[in-house]
Amino acid sequence: MKSFFIFTSILSLGFSATAELKTSAQYWAETGINFEFVGQFLDQSCQKSATNFVACVQTMNVVAGSLSPAAIFAAPGEANVAGTKIGALVKSYGPLNLHRVNKLDASKNLTNLWQQVLRERKAQIAAATQIFNNGSSAKIQFSAILMELRPQVLMGEQANSEGLIAGNMINAYLASAVDPHTHLDPVQKFLDEEKSTNENFAGVGAIISTIGGTFIIKTPMEGSPALKAGIRARDIIESIDGVPVTSLPIDGVISRIRGAVGSTVTFGIIRNGRHLRIPVVRAIIEIPNVQAKLVTEARIPYGYIKLHNFMDDSSCDSIAASLTELQGQGAKGMILDLRDNGGGLLEQSVCIGSLFVGKQVIVKVKSVKGDGGFQDFVGSREQLTQLPMVTLINADSASASEILSGALQDYQRSWIVGATSFGKATVQAPLRQTWSDKVVLFATIERFYEPSGRTNQIVGIVPDFTVDPKPHASEDDKFAIREADYYTNALPPLGQAWTEPRPQEVAHIEACMSRDGLAERIYEERQNDAIEPDYQLYSAESVLSCDK
Repeated sequence: MKSFFIFTSILSLGFSATAELKTSAQYWAETGINFEFVGQFLDQSCQKSATNFVACVQTMNVVAGSLSPAAIFAAPGEANVAGTKIGALVKSYGPLNLHRVNKLDASKNLTNLWQQVLRERKAQIAAATQIFNNGSSAKIQFSAILMELRPQVLMGEQANSEGLIAGNMINAYLASAVDPHTHLDPVQKFLDEEKSTNENFAGVGAIISTIGGTFIIKTPMEGSPALKAGIRARDIIESIDGVPVTSLPIDGVISRIRGAVGSTVTFGIIRNGRHLRIPVVRAIIEIPNVQAKLVTEARIPYGYIKLHNFMDDSSCDSIAASLTELQGQGAKGMILDLRDNGGGLLEQSVCIGSLFVGKQVIVKVKSVKGDGGFQDFVGSREQLTQLPMVTLINADSASASEILSGALQDYQRSWIVGATSFGKATVQAPLRQTWSDKVVLFATIERFYEPSGRTNQIVGIVPDFTVDPKPHASEDDKFAIREADYYTNALPPLGQAWTEPRPQEVAHIEACMSRDGLAERIYEERQNDAIEPDYQLYSAESVLSCDK
């Protein structure tokens, strides 16, 4: 089975209400991986190269971030970086120091916050490399440091989280030293999550994204406890139940948010420079993977289909049923929404593509080693609709989303509207580890290319119509992080570059949209809605209305 998705960059906050799905901490506890294992692994690996040593320091920062209060390992020179989050010295371990983490500057916008993250990342890599190059790295006994910190980490709520934290440490090492998408997962967790993504969740109903070690509310879900409690898009999460989240891995944040139905979790939030405390009562939240309806803002009925991810092996069937139903309801065009869709299964993206273009090549795959030719994946379904079409994407549309939107763009079957996609065109496949039957290693084995032979690796899928999240959007409104931003060791782009094949038609539609002003008008009319109005969706309707 091949998977095309971003691991842990965007997640719904909640846990399955069914008894079968456990917490991440419970899954990792079953693997037997612990601090002692990680320490032995680091002692054997850290002196092999500067790259390995940098990865080891980043690995140690996972456990440092799990301390309360949160801490960070840094070389002396790192503290001199402007705006650094490195605080008071706790203890020196040879050339590596343990510092408290400074409180986030609430006055920073997202763009400035990310610039700070980049400065800190660059300083950390440079400092760790210098430690290795001057030979002083040999003085650091990582296993001894881990065992010293272990009692301080595994206290209170984290008493049973040793496996989870140890697993996050290994994955931090793999992401830095091997490949940004290579990682381990507990086998049982992988199997349970594979069963279905149409889950009932007991949680707060919000989606988060990460910037370095900072967690941001991407959006609260419609009707969710988070929205009702006052959580808003772009809120920065400072703490959960009073516990700082700075430098914690995303699993660590999620494990703190999980809890029983009816219980309360309190978010420490930074919003527009203010520090807020917002209690949220957890509840059951139903999240169907495919949602379909008619939209009529343009006074023309258009079918709208939202696909949250490609992990559910019934997604293609669900979309096929939605297409039939929407056409029966009189839809005059189709809008496929792949925004915030981090990807999933290859076969689902190929199957869904064929619903719109028939039995044609949807994606080409080639080994990362460069040996052998392309393997073509051809859709197996008959085309179900010939209605004009728009596909919505944004910076969090990745992997399988990029396969599908890129194929629809290559065949000129759909206009692509929104923002440039994430830029992940690599394939991960699960490989069993030889030293344990309880974890699965996801390794990067192939690259994928669009039907034309172009790649979206790093460059992403560029929309035919770039539409900001709102009219007159600021740089902070448009802020996004993509593959090239997240990872210093991401694979470079290969293959053909994309250029707009229909410039005259695009210019005609843009002129029509500007004259009509539909999207801006509807957006302004809905400023008082509980959830921010969807300017990109209104723009998609406008594109269809003007495509004549």
